[in-house]
Amino acid sequence: MKEDSTKTRIRLTAEKLFAEQGIDAVSLRKISSAAGQKNKTAAQYHFDSKKGLVEAIFASRATGINHRRQELLDELLERGDVNLYGLIEIILKPFIELLLDEDGGRHYVHITAQM
Repeated sequence: MKEDSTKTRIRLTAEKLFAEQGIDAVSLRKISSAAGQKNKTAAQYHFDSKKGLVEAIFASRATGINHRRQELLDELLERGDVNLYGLIEIILKPFIELLLDEDGGRHYVHITAQM
């Protein structure tokens, strides 16, 4: 398995476990094991620490969220209807969409709430 796919698998597994059990309750070893890694220190190898792993989760989701916010802002500006409610929608709608995402986005929202 390539390093990038291993890192991705570990990151996605951590995101799920952190959401379900809490960030403080999940060890890097548990994440490595749940991600199917024979090397129980794989998460530490790839991310250095739990903090590094949490930062990687936020960084991986930030790109998509910011892209979606830009799309929504462009639509709002195109309509020429810039108002407070529209701006609040731009901030919140990407999170609502993640809650509805069956592929793990809801885990990210739960982690954000823990922070």
